[in-house]
Amino acid sequence: MAHPHLSGIRIPPGLWFVPLLVLGYSLERRYPSAFLPSAMASVAGIALIACGFALLAWASWHFFRSGTAIDHHRPTSRLLTGGPFRWSRNPVYVALALVVAGLGVERNSLWIVLGVLPPLVLLHLHVVPREEAYLARLFGPEYERYRASVRRWF
Repeated sequence: MAHPHLSGIRIPPGLWFVPLLVLGYSLERRYPSAFLPSAMASVAGIALIACGFALLAWASWHFFRSGTAIDHHRPTSRLLTGGPFRWSRNPVYVALALVVAGLGVERNSLWIVLGVLPPLVLLHLHVVPREEAYLARLFGPEYERYRASVRRWF
């Protein structure tokens, strides 16, 4: 059972993207899967990567500014509802998905782009429900109002 002051998430969710990114690169070397004209792939990929890093920086700034932990191994002290959290309850995961998808588009690899999906499904089914239960225990009605007014992903 999870410690009552922690979400119970053991593996940092960002790491869930790494094995599939490596697998995508490996598959791309063996079975090329280009799906866009090269110039378009480069520009679109860089734009996605930049958007992902900008969103990650914005969300991270809100964690830092509020004094609450972004690390799952430390207790959450504040419910974040401003900045990117006004539009998504999970902007960090959206940002990570954008970066990985952007890498796939920039490399013009359908394998890498498709590799974004399994971690997102695992996050949706296994991580986010734990985090939401944890936040509901911590913040009660305040979290329920937030949850009712902001979409899970975007």
